[in-house]
Amino acid sequence: MKRIHDKINKDTAPTVGENYILRLEDEPLYSAEIMEYKGGCWAKIKVNEPLHPEYSALYKNGDVFEVKIASYQFEPLS
Repeated sequence: MKRIHDKINKDTAPTVGENYILRLEDEPLYSAEIMEYKGGCWAKIKVNEPLHPEYSALYKNGDVFEVKIASYQFEPLS
């Protein structure tokens, strides 16, 4: 088990019920709704739409899974 936790910026943490574009190393992967987030390292998301053609076979509309918050950038959808 990892003893040192990744730092999470509480000001930019996602909000449950909101929709975001999730980016990994500035590449947009998919838009998703935050289904569950309790302020820790992980959030449960539901994919709305894959955005990166290379990964569209991996992520489908409606997929639900957990992501490590510190690994992604969350861009709010307006």
